[in-house]
Amino acid sequence: MSRPLAMDLTRFSRIPEFVTKYIREQNFDEDDGAHGRTLIRLCLEEFLDETKRQDRESMTAAKDEVIASVKRLVAEGVLCLLKKDNKPHFRLGPEALADKNDKESTIVVDAQQRGRDAEEAETSMLEGEDTPLEEAEADRHAAGYAEMTRGARPFVPPPAEEDISTPSRKRRRIEIAASDSNSWNSISPIPHPNSTPRRRRPPPVSPLSGSRRRSAPMDFLSPRKQRDPRDYEAEEQIRQQLFKQEMKDTSPPWLTQGLEMLRPRYPDDLFEAQNGMIQCLDCRRPFKPANNGVSNFDTHLRSKTHRACVSERLRNMSTYQHTLPSTKMIDVDLNFQQAPLTVFANKQQERSVKDIANELFSKLDGDTGMTSIRLSMIDSRLAAMNNKVNEQRGHFDKVLESSQKCNKDMKEKLNMLSDVIKSTEEKCENQVRDFVKQVETSDFKNGEQLRTMSRRMMDLEGRCETKLSETNTRIARYNQRTLDQYDSTNERITKSELESKTKLEQLSSQINQLVKKNKSQDELIAKLDEVIAKFQSQAEENRKDVQGLQEQSQELEVRIKELERENKGQEDEIQDLLAQTQLHTEELQRQRDSEENFMKTIRDQMQAHFEQTDRTIKKLSTENEDRMELMEQQMFNRIKAIEDHSSKKIRSLEKKYVEQKENIDRFEIVVPTILEDARARDEYLDELAKLITEPEEEVVYPSPKKEKARRDVRRTSVAR
Repeated sequence: MSRPLAMDLTRFSRIPEFVTKYIREQNFDEDDGAHGRTLIRLCLEEFLDETKRQDRESMTAAKDEVIASVKRLVAEGVLCLLKKDNKPHFRLGPEALADKNDKESTIVVDAQQRGRDAEEAETSMLEGEDTPLEEAEADRHAAGYAEMTRGARPFVPPPAEEDISTPSRKRRRIEIAASDSNSWNSISPIPHPNSTPRRRRPPPVSPLSGSRRRSAPMDFLSPRKQRDPRDYEAEEQIRQQLFKQEMKDTSPPWLTQGLEMLRPRYPDDLFEAQNGMIQCLDCRRPFKPANNGVSNFDTHLRSKTHRACVSERLRNMSTYQHTLPSTKMIDVDLNFQQAPLTVFANKQQERSVKDIANELFSKLDGDTGMTSIRLSMIDSRLAAMNNKVNEQRGHFDKVLESSQKCNKDMKEKLNMLSDVIKSTEEKCENQVRDFVKQVETSDFKNGEQLRTMSRRMMDLEGRCETKLSETNTRIARYNQRTLDQYDSTNERITKSELESKTKLEQLSSQINQLVKKNKSQDELIAKLDEVIAKFQSQAEENRKDVQGLQEQSQELEVRIKELERENKGQEDEIQDLLAQTQLHTEELQRQRDSEENFMKTIRDQMQAHFEQTDRTIKKLSTENEDRMELMEQQMFNRIKAIEDHSSKKIRSLEKKYVEQKENIDRFEIVVPTILEDARARDEYLDELAKLITEPEEEVVYPSPKKEKARRDVRRTSVAR
């Protein structure tokens, strides 16, 4: 089941703007940024109602949406991910900080790095503790305090008293006033802008008995070192941990039992069960238990990072315990000189001057010792406040006067606007009237234009009829030309077949004669020369025939191109004819190549034979009759090889001639189908002309089944 959307879509679209505005206003350093959890808390506090915050499902859904928006900002390069103390921090990216108007500023960011940063941002934001929304305000106050105390002047300890008189003598009021006038502990805060706000001191120790003096110094009995601010942070962490332990938990019993078993093994570690999850208070990360056990959390407790966090916490705790005041009861010397009463005016709650005066007087009344306080600082502050109030009153009077003047100007402008609106309404009415008149005139003009268009359509129909008749005549002429060309090609093919047959017979007779006349070498050489010359003449004749066929094919291509320009509807048929002619020419070229190869082989063989004969002649003069017999046997074997080779070539030529015959038969089948299609198209055009000329008469349309049958016959013939 999908979770319900707890956040409004219009508000959800404002999350990127809110986040970028918040980060830009904080003015972080280069190595600092906003924490991911604080961004989530601020977005939820800004865009969610209180009723929806109480619903857990709506909170988780809204949290996922905020994380998705932050991930998208990181992927787009608006935000940049920083890891500070193994925690995700976000600041504005280089593209958001770059000047858009500056053309020279070029920033190149790797898209893969952005994707990795976005995934890491999502995982790091999902990890961590879901702290309540009430802590967002405390985090903001802490961040504001850190920003305010940045670069502040260090705290100056109070000066030690130079001279201590006898303890039995009491100080006079004049001496107290003189010594306290330049005291470090004044009523007003330090007037310097870069000063740090002083922390409140712990309350004085309660008196031992009622008989002792109340004005006896309880806090300044012995000098003590100033506390480190980290001690207060450690104290705050302990307070938060104790508060979390008191919260209600809905974890299962097996989880609490497992954690109780881990506590004696790790006594210094801090962890707890929280709503089915294990919260590590040292690392501030939640862990999900696996397989109803705490084995994965046990591995985390043994890890180096967790051990380092625990040791750091223990170190901070040790410094904190050293700086804590001792709870041992201190004996008070009543004869010790009385210390001045410490009074602070800068408390957390804002109070008026009357409340401060009443509190001061009540403390003075309750003190039995003789004390005096210098109030010159309060008087100066009251005078300054009165001056400021008077200035603000004068400023408010001026603002009222200017606002009254603005109201008068606005009334005058409203009157002017009402006059302008009336004049514009009159102009609009006049324009509407003119527009209506223009529409009427345009309707009349459109009617005339439609009539002229109808006349032009009639003229175009007549022209189309004439063009159709012209195309019919051209098609008939083209059909006659194709028939004539077909007849001429048939005659040439028959002639070439007869010539090839005669040439084959001659070759066979010549080969037989060569076989019979192998006894004499000189006769063989002469006859072979004659055969070569005849083969050359035959090859030249074949070349001439091929050239003639190529010229004819070129003429056919030119004519076909002209017909394509005239009749675009017959492009498919003409392309079929061109393909067939190209195939025929390719076959003829193949034949020519095969004959040339045959001639080359014969020449090579003859050259080899001549070389061998020369060698044998030289050997005959030096060798015996036995070598002559061996040579005759070799010659006989060579002649047999030549006969076998020639017989193979003759067989291959016969196969090629058979293939040519099959191609001619296919061509004879395709041509009548083309003629039939042309006749059918002529009939169809005649019927269309009849329909155009005589639309009222009923005309019997040609059946589409017959046309499909004809097309199928033509396709099958072409495929064969």
